[in-house]
Amino acid sequence: MKSANDKYTGNEELMEMLEKLRARAMLAEDEMAKAHQEGLTMCDPKLCDMGTEYENLCLDIDKLEALMKKYSE
Repeated sequence: MKSANDKYTGNEELMEMLEKLRARAMLAEDEMAKAHQEGLTMCDPKLCDMGTEYENLCLDIDKLEALMKKYSE
């Protein structure tokens, strides 16, 4: 039986892709926080677009994790 730590074993490329997506999501989150500190509100188109990109990255991450979990069982 596989432990929680090796549920993605054997998927090196997918793990790399997942880590890149997570890094991009963290950067997007930081950029949104910085833009908010600079006075932008969620009504601002720039910040709204940044939020949409962040949400799309999070959805991609969730989808990839679900697929990896499904096929590692």
